[in-house]
Amino acid sequence: MLNKFVFRPLPIRRFCHKVSLNVEHLTNRSILKLCGVEVLNFLQGLVTNDIFLLRDRQKSLYTFLLNNKGRILYDALIYKVSNSEILLECDSLVKDDIVRHIRQYCIRKKIEIIPLDTGVWVAFNHNNEDDFSNSNSAFRSSCESLFSVIPEHESERVENNLNFYRDPRLIELGFRIMSPASGDVGKFLIDRDVNVSSAKKYNTHRYKLGVAEGVEELPVGSCIPHETNGDYLNGISFNKGCYLGQELTARVQYTGVVRKRLMPIILSSVPDSGVEKDTPVTSNGKNIGKINVLCEKYGLALMRVVETLENPTDLRVSEIPARSYKPYWWNSSKQEN
Repeated sequence: MLNKFVFRPLPIRRFCHKVSLNVEHLTNRSILKLCGVEVLNFLQGLVTNDIFLLRDRQKSLYTFLLNNKGRILYDALIYKVSNSEILLECDSLVKDDIVRHIRQYCIRKKIEIIPLDTGVWVAFNHNNEDDFSNSNSAFRSSCESLFSVIPEHESERVENNLNFYRDPRLIELGFRIMSPASGDVGKFLIDRDVNVSSAKKYNTHRYKLGVAEGVEELPVGSCIPHETNGDYLNGISFNKGCYLGQELTARVQYTGVVRKRLMPIILSSVPDSGVEKDTPVTSNGKNIGKINVLCEKYGLALMRVVETLENPTDLRVSEIPARSYKPYWWNSSKQEN
């Protein structure tokens, strides 16, 4: 268990009105604690992001662990406790695999890896609009304002043993809350206009944003960081030194050739039989992508970017009309080829 309450300072804006937010228990996410005086130096050679950012004011970062061919093994969110202790959030299905992966590289390193019996929750402001093709400043402002529901000092809540970390990927993804396994974060925040939502609401929110998470959406060894938009989601450092799998990632970045990326997709309807993973997405009879994941009519698909954006509103998935779009947060200066 986490042995203390830790509130991470956030750039909080105070508003006179109450902020409505959704809180959801992510039962498919787990926490590993890594500790030791060499932990940051060790991880620097194993992950795609610059772990040394945690030495300064940054408290969380998004990253990938790659194989030696440069393909994604696991995605992770990393949270700083101290310069000798971090928390690593990962998909519960591969928690033990990640432990084995890390241990095979930390021979002679004084690093302890401890699986924690910790609940992972997400707090986010849900957007009822159909997509995130355009930046909505009012919605982004409301996402920022949701941080005002967490007081700057929570000493009176110390018995709840909660940890708060802002999601480093996008402001619309809100923040993560770590709690004891038996803790009910929704109950803790009940007096702050909180809605305890189902997994479908958070997943739908992510899919509309175009953000994948976990091994079911990022299968082990099957994709590269750029195809999952890791470069746009602050998940890769191109200024740090060498790390496992760096060569392919660096080559893709500096050649500028990223033909396929995960993109949001919205179906006009969903058949009772559902739509299988890897079902082709077509435009004018030509295959230009394949389904990655669907939650009702919203999902993600690995798409050929140029072909998709030529005619994004007239796609087909098993003859079902569908559409896609370029999320507003993609780096517009990056040219797809």
